[in-house]
Amino acid sequence: MAKKKKKQQPKPSRDVNTRSYFRERYAAIQRMLRAYDLDPALLEAFNRKQLELLFAPIVESPRVKAREGHHVPRQSIEFIYDYAQFAMRTYCHGDTEIGFTYLDMVTHGMAFTVALQVEMTRKTFPSGPAKVVAELYKTFNSDRVPNDLQELSILIHRAMLMISKLNFRVYGFEWKMLDFPVQRTIHVKMLILILSDEAETTRFVHNYNERLAYRVKVGQLVTVPPMGATLERSRLTGDPADENEKLDVFIQSHAMQRVKERLDVFAPPHRNGYITEAVMYSRRVVKGRTFMYECYAGVQTDDMDESVEVVLGYFPFVVQDNKVFVLSFLPPTAPGTPAGDILEQELGLQVADMKYLGMDKLGFYLTVDFSKVPALKEVIDKTNIASLVTHLQFIADAPAEVDQKLTRLAERFFEYRPENALPVM
Repeated sequence: MAKKKKKQQPKPSRDVNTRSYFRERYAAIQRMLRAYDLDPALLEAFNRKQLELLFAPIVESPRVKAREGHHVPRQSIEFIYDYAQFAMRTYCHGDTEIGFTYLDMVTHGMAFTVALQVEMTRKTFPSGPAKVVAELYKTFNSDRVPNDLQELSILIHRAMLMISKLNFRVYGFEWKMLDFPVQRTIHVKMLILILSDEAETTRFVHNYNERLAYRVKVGQLVTVPPMGATLERSRLTGDPADENEKLDVFIQSHAMQRVKERLDVFAPPHRNGYITEAVMYSRRVVKGRTFMYECYAGVQTDDMDESVEVVLGYFPFVVQDNKVFVLSFLPPTAPGTPAGDILEQELGLQVADMKYLGMDKLGFYLTVDFSKVPALKEVIDKTNIASLVTHLQFIADAPAEVDQKLTRLAERFFEYRPENALPVM
């Protein structure tokens, strides 16, 4: 009978017994103390040997994998890993000038809090350093750092929206920590486990046709289970008595196809994110010729103190049987929208005109030189489309290059229109 091979413990990803690692950990913990409004000089209470004990635990940078039994494409796992690494290296906890990144917090920060917890239990330090350990532990108890990772969790949640498809499958995640002794110290591996949740469907009748719709929902957010979108009826009726009545939200595949066509300057992950954020969280419901969810994006540039919100389009919906059904996706210039009505009234633009020019797609506002189309620019400047024209280049995935052919088409269209053309009333 063959002997079973002894299971070997994984080796640390880095050698902690090097000067470079010690200096890296020391600098990271100094940033951590400053980010939590503590004096970095507190570390001077420990001698080199004591610091080595406090710096001994290892927490690796999070890895990403699918939870057992859940279906997640390999490219989606790679996307979440790249996004999480970018977020952890880019965003900081506390003052950004201090530079205590979420990667610092997940690795060096969590390892340091583990060491403090161990020392509070073992009590091996003399009275002076022991008092400093106790003082630090008041701030960095076993829950403080995990709780402060909530902002990072929200960022990863947004990435889950990008890989989710409401008419197929949505994804969520949870954190998992695996710890085991390596070379008589604590070694922790952190995992982002992706969970999948299949689409839910229902049928409804609209314009005498039976249609299929999909439940708008999001996957698990750490310990928060998957949830579906709802809309308070009071937001439609204006009656406070309807505040407690919540309507479940569904969406047609047709609406998602229209997003693909009209938000043509965005990559698929960003389009998926805009769909779910607009409809799932229903931050804005506006009334045009029908009720609509407003789809918008926040834009932050280097020369702006505050972000600017750019309207990308609208999701019109109807209410039937205590359910909301999202029917389509309208460009921001469509008749029945705030800007679309102004364009229709002042320029007489019809849906056919907008399709001919390409105004029903965002690429039009990214590539046309509006200085050469003054008649259109004058009206656009009166609407929220002006902000779209100015800021779209900062969030678009497509290059912001002027399309001379499209510009000439728009120029000729408005230059040679009959002067006696009447606007549509």
